Amino acid sequence: MLRDARRWLLNRIHRTLRSLPGEKILLVRVTGSDDAVRAFLVAHPVEPQNTKREGRQLSIDVLLTAKVSASLSSRFGVQATQLFDVSALIRERTKEVSSINRYAKGGFPPGLGVQARRETQ
Repeated sequence: MLRDARRWLLNRIHRTLRSLPGEKILLVRVTGSDDAVRAFLVAHPVEPQNTKREGRQLSIDVLLTAKVSASLSSRFGVQATQLFDVSALIRERTKEVSSINRYAKGGFPPGLGVQARRETQ
């Protein structure tokens, strides 16, 4: 069960990174009153990865860029705690899978899609 949840989270993070190339993505815990956290979510509609309520404080874990994370306290009155750098984690995991970037030239690796072309002709 935990393995599936971790796989889902890593896939979600990977999709987020692809949509924001070159941005540093952080997993941030946002803590504040209900109203402050709601105001943050209205301004930045992101999907919380985890939620927790402690008394009158609400905590959510969200994926944010470094720019957005830096301005949270001053704009919304919430406390932002950086849990870890997700983009660095993804880069480490990618190196475990392959030491080369097959898509660096902007094309496809040799042989990819050859079979599909043969079938359509």
